[in-house]
Amino acid sequence: MNFTLPMNTLCADCQLRCPHAINTLLKTTSCGTIKVAIWPGDNPLFTDSLFYILSENDKPALHEDLLLIDFCLDNIAFFIDDDWLEGWKKTGARIVLVVDRFMQALAHYWHKKHPALTLLPVTGDGGSQFLRDLENVLNGQSIMPDGVTAITNNEISVLRKRITGLSAQRVAAVLNCSLKTVYSCQYSLCRKLGAPARLEKLIIEHFHSRC
Repeated sequence: MNFTLPMNTLCADCQLRCPHAINTLLKTTSCGTIKVAIWPGDNPLFTDSLFYILSENDKPALHEDLLLIDFCLDNIAFFIDDDWLEGWKKTGARIVLVVDRFMQALAHYWHKKHPALTLLPVTGDGGSQFLRDLENVLNGQSIMPDGVTAITNNEISVLRKRITGLSAQRVAAVLNCSLKTVYSCQYSLCRKLGAPARLEKLIIEHFHSRC
């Protein structure tokens, strides 16, 4: 399955918020060398919050380009494809997943596959904690959430099929496994993602958006 990744990426180095296509991301522009970018750039709450934090607080001198990714449940369809990271890795930027509380298990899955990824969880412990974690990330650290169990390969295989609209019975046939295994994976996914009703809604929405 190949979802089309949105290329709407915003430079976060100044207040101009210039949009950039993937081929110009983090390259030298008329503004100078871009150091920080945000993707996707279509969530005003996410982008406005990060722009405010980055502009109102002194950030350490950056020695490498930084890409901040909105790794939230609403964007889950983009983050279950095996190839979603490949284009971003080619930019040479350090990739930071800003992880909402529903997506920690999936972020852990990708971090196990790509240890160079940096994780920045949004814990709900307040803005001051996020600022401290962001400063640590800008200084080169990765923040690993405590007590998080990663999604398994079997679970993500089931999720990929379900999100395309296949029934549980059809998924079992395609993956050559029992229906019980599919339901077990679905139950585990709902438990790890912590939002069973919302996950089912997202599966339906993404399926109908492709029809």
